Amino acid sequence: RYSPMAESFLEITRTPNYTITEINHGSTYSCYNHNAFLQMMEGALSGKTGFTGNAGYCYIGAVQRDGKTYIAALLACGWPNNKTYKWSDMKKIVQYGIDNFYQLSIEDVAIDEAKLSPLLVEDGQGEKIGSDTYVELQIKKGEKPGKILLKNGVNAEVNYQIAPKLTAPVTAGTYVGKITICASGKQIWEYQIVTKGGVEKIDFKWCFEKVWGGFTDYGKFFKKMSNT
Repeated sequence: RYSPMAESFLEITRTPNYTITEINHGSTYSCYNHNAFLQMMEGALSGKTGFTGNAGYCYIGAVQRDGKTYIAALLACGWPNNKTYKWSDMKKIVQYGIDNFYQLSIEDVAIDEAKLSPLLVEDGQGEKIGSDTYVELQIKKGEKPGKILLKNGVNAEVNYQIAPKLTAPVTAGTYVGKITICASGKQIWEYQIVTKGGVEKIDFKWCFEKVWGGFTDYGKFFKKMSNT
């Protein structure tokens, strides 16, 4: 789908027939598309046949219906004298997909924002000595989530794996865990969780400034009291 010639490829492979006229001699040649599946199902996109003595008749094709794309690859669908088996097999498989699967948009899967509460950072510089320090979390921006086909009755499950705490220093964008979206026990998408900001480690300079600031605040307080 990312090829710049994708639409041209589909147009060529879906053309029922085409006549070519030779410019110099005026001779004409007619080409006929033998892909019978294109006429068998609504939304048939394209396909390719194949055959070897060991694999038999093979086919890979795609059908697009209601915004969903179904792709099937068939091997060993009969040997000579059973050349048409692949068409009926393809139709059955695609129809099974249409009847039994639904499309899930990953972006529609709800994420519990409460799971992304600020994380405790040990040995981190906070408002004052002895106070707990926290860092906010966020989902790392990356590839935009897509869509996936799931079997009817199968729902997406959301799992959270986030570190219980961190140790300073912490820089913005530090990886702290992930959110995985699964279906039938298999992962279908992953979000990375990172820190929104950073936290410096407690050091002598910070401690001195906090202690000195405390003395300064007390001095201002007592001076104010003495003037009242």
